[in-house]
Amino acid sequence: MLKKLQALYPNSIISKQKPEDYFSRYHWFSDDSQDWVGIPKEELLDNQLAILSSLFDYYQTGNQSYHSSALAQSWYSFLFEDSSFPAIENEKQYRLIYFQWSSGKISFSDFEAALEAFFGSTIIIIWENAVKGIIIEPKTKQPLLENDYIAMKETLKTDFFIEPYFYIGKFRYLTEEFLPLIRIERALFEFACKHFRKEKVFHFEMLAPRHLAMHLPEEFKKMIHQDIIPIFNEDRELFLTIKSFLKNNMHASNTAKNLFIHRNTLQYRLDKFAEKTGIPLKDFYSAMTVYLACIVFDNEV
Repeated sequence: MLKKLQALYPNSIISKQKPEDYFSRYHWFSDDSQDWVGIPKEELLDNQLAILSSLFDYYQTGNQSYHSSALAQSWYSFLFEDSSFPAIENEKQYRLIYFQWSSGKISFSDFEAALEAFFGSTIIIIWENAVKGIIIEPKTKQPLLENDYIAMKETLKTDFFIEPYFYIGKFRYLTEEFLPLIRIERALFEFACKHFRKEKVFHFEMLAPRHLAMHLPEEFKKMIHQDIIPIFNEDRELFLTIKSFLKNNMHASNTAKNLFIHRNTLQYRLDKFAEKTGIPLKDFYSAMTVYLACIVFDNEV
């Protein structure tokens, strides 16, 4: 029942933990499953709240939010309450790193200390709820890279027994375009957490083609289902080979190494795919088309 309710409100969240009083942005509802759905307050009209309160257990939060500093509070107000720009150096660039996990209660202060140890610089952490927050990182000469976040994810998993997801935003100046752009980043992160649970660290370049693939016009999807998807359904090993080949930038040696096969075996499979589809993977256009097909197939199986 809660999943149906969550489907009606795409910006809602599911929590295994009873909501805490200091998360005031959501109306919280529960049923016999003991899970909780949080719906952003701005998305519920008074009559809708009255109806849902009669159908579910309703938990009314307090009016306070957890923030470890006044600066964190000012960022929270700026991002979520349409407040003025925070009192920071506007000539600097900042990026937002979004994080969340599905369940597991932690100490906020311990978690923040762990993140600060990784970054080795002054960061600001704000919390949206008990399992979701944002890191505000000023640009430095050596910002963390994607592999650093993968290592961070593994450490947090070991230390806090959680499975965090991260979305690495872009560095931006605090101009009038800042808020509209980071809202797009947040939407992409929510899209990633919903559809790509195997991976834990995301960024725009990774998600842009995936978002495109899942929102293709129907006539394009029909072509893909007619010409490529049946081959993948018929031969899953061939699908995994093609997917790996594309992810390795069509580098034959790296692909063969990752798949633990001989290069001749790889070439045989590539020739087999070309023969069945009429698509030789030898140029950008072919690669992009087949990569979109791989995403569509991955999402459907």
